[in-house]
Amino acid sequence: MNLFYYTSDRSPIRLDSKRIGRGGEGNVYNIITQKAHLIDQCAKIYFPDQITKEKEHKIKYMVNHRIAVEDGSRFLLCLPTEALFDGVGNFAGFLMPKAFVGSVQLYTLVTSKIRKELDLDWHAKYDRHTDIGIKNRLKLCVNISVALHTLHRTGQFVLVDLKPQNILITKDAKVSIIDLDSIQISSGNKVLYAAKVATPEYTPIEGQSLNTTKDYIPETWDRFSIAVVFYELLFGIHPYAATANGQYAEANTISDKIRQSLFVHGSKAYYLSSIPIVHENFNKLPITIKSLFLSAFEIGNQLPVKRPSAMIWGEELTKEIAKDVRRTIIPIPYRSNTAPTPISVVKYIESKTLPPEDTTNTSSDKHGWIFVSILVILFVGFFGLKWLDVINAAGPKFKPPIDNIGTDVQMSSIKRNLVSSSREVLLVNPSLHILNIELKDTLTILTLQYSNGNDLSNHNWININPDTYIDVSGIKYPILAANIAFAPEKQYLMKENETIEFILEFPSIGGAAYFDLIECPSGSCFNFVNVSVLQPQKASWVNGVENTFANTGVVMFWTKQQQAGGFSVVLNDTASGLVSSFTSINRGIPECGAKGNAIFQIDPGVYSYRIESVHNNTDGQKTVWEGQTEVFSSQCSKLEF
Repeated sequence: MNLFYYTSDRSPIRLDSKRIGRGGEGNVYNIITQKAHLIDQCAKIYFPDQITKEKEHKIKYMVNHRIAVEDGSRFLLCLPTEALFDGVGNFAGFLMPKAFVGSVQLYTLVTSKIRKELDLDWHAKYDRHTDIGIKNRLKLCVNISVALHTLHRTGQFVLVDLKPQNILITKDAKVSIIDLDSIQISSGNKVLYAAKVATPEYTPIEGQSLNTTKDYIPETWDRFSIAVVFYELLFGIHPYAATANGQYAEANTISDKIRQSLFVHGSKAYYLSSIPIVHENFNKLPITIKSLFLSAFEIGNQLPVKRPSAMIWGEELTKEIAKDVRRTIIPIPYRSNTAPTPISVVKYIESKTLPPEDTTNTSSDKHGWIFVSILVILFVGFFGLKWLDVINAAGPKFKPPIDNIGTDVQMSSIKRNLVSSSREVLLVNPSLHILNIELKDTLTILTLQYSNGNDLSNHNWININPDTYIDVSGIKYPILAANIAFAPEKQYLMKENETIEFILEFPSIGGAAYFDLIECPSGSCFNFVNVSVLQPQKASWVNGVENTFANTGVVMFWTKQQQAGGFSVVLNDTASGLVSSFTSINRGIPECGAKGNAIFQIDPGVYSYRIESVHNNTDGQKTVWEGQTEVFSSQCSKLEF
């Protein structure tokens, strides 16, 4: 082969005759040089049948639009630095940074077992069944995130074919991203140079409608791919590896299951007849990391922008790694027949890449302090893939700090054991409110309050459906954790007028302004509809209003009818949910805005209403009330029905 090539300014480049790598488009060679700026460079020479004018222009564009890297000590982007030409000036390939010495493909760590060809030091540092091994894998994910974020923040580059084979790593967790000449380059939403290829196992659901050879591929495509890589790195298995049945029985390949949204921990898991047991380790993850995966594989299938970016992965994993500074531990994946091993991790300087934990120094002087006063986060499984996160073992006696606070938000109906089988004991003014709404980068945290009233004849209890979800414009965010019992377990209230607060955690809903909280779409459940994140009282049903707000008014519907099923309410032909409260005749006429009555806070104006009993009354008939009412600014009006 020709050993001499030339840069655009005709500087000669001599190549070693022995190739150091081979791909589908060409070979990679070391450079024989004494020049300092070329010592850490190598050359990719394309096969003659792979050379096109488009490829030449793409390489020249990348050379002229290099990415500034603030700190490349722990990661490399092996992007073209110079175009190469043969002796007569024909385009032949390019120069690029050489991967870190001692690099191997990330693929050697994403399989179920570490490859035997790696030495014992690799096995010690990345063993999934040790705390150090898991810690180092998390750090490796952070370093990969930093490298990928560096590419994405330019707004021009999307890898499209991101997979473990295109990531090289060293024993000390240094990362090199390779095969970057095949990435997509764009300006705005206009494709300048297409990516051409993608690997089905790392291609998101939208891959079935986008053509990588010509269509614009958004950065959210890479978000799916990197989540698959991280799942494989932590668990040694693809997140869609399982056997499907029923209507998805023909989904035999990984790519088939991706196209059908058959994530093993997703909403369609019940269509999977055989799930490898290693997937159960997912439930040992901290809730924030579980939320990231659910956003990537479940929520992101409906709205790709909800997939966590490389930056969010890096930030959230770094927080988990740093938690031992606060004397916490992280539950880690482990073999199904072995006891779980807690991971204790070291402090991490924000926005930097991470070196791996050293396995040679484990003295008590260095690590002993880590295990003082630890808080264990427990994950208990219910119904196969449902889990309970015990947020506070002492019970719901706390309220987290929040940024966006709502007061009592819409009460539609209440699923609680407050109606006797004889129907003689009916609703006794139960009360359920959303107190707080906290939006985080990866979580939506709701604090609710429940009061049981003054009758314990039916042993009041509370629990929550493990299929509860938040709905934002049809996109469902499944519940991740709660500190009350998941059904069928029950948490009993033993005193009259007892009030408890509890927390529900869901994946982040981002910048959504409104959402529905749905325990179950039908049946006797609590459902909160049209909850405003910033102004929960505005245009939403509330169970009690303690003050009115400027420029809005309040109308309160109250009744002495004892309809256990509640009442449906329609305002101006718009369904406004269910009302479950009533006021007993012996308590007299309530004050306007009194808790325990159906209250709607809305803009001033004239409203028509229709109220209908949900269940048949004792005469076997439904009861309907219709009429009109006017709502005045800063005033409360009450209507009996």
